[in-house]
Amino acid sequence: MYRVTVQLRDARRGASVEDTEWWASSFKTSPEWRDVVVPFETLRSISETTDGHLDLGETRGLFFVLDAGNMRPGTAGVIEVRGLEFCAAKR
Repeated sequence: MYRVTVQLRDARRGASVEDTEWWASSFKTSPEWRDVVVPFETLRSISETTDGHLDLGETRGLFFVLDAGNMRPGTAGVIEVRGLEFCAAKR
């Protein structure tokens, strides 16, 4: 199993070199197929400065980062994404 970090970046002047604030949450992979849900409210800013507000209307990028810290040299594998959905919170 490996850890994958989901990063969503929204535009915010001065937050980084790219003028984006980075928001992240992570999950572990598994050998079995499964659905993974990452609610927007679980995303936490990993930027040095934050305004504390994830602005989905200003989204500039979505990234999946594989944590290589626990992998042995030469490790190989496949992570398959079969579908990606963005859903509004249920009220």
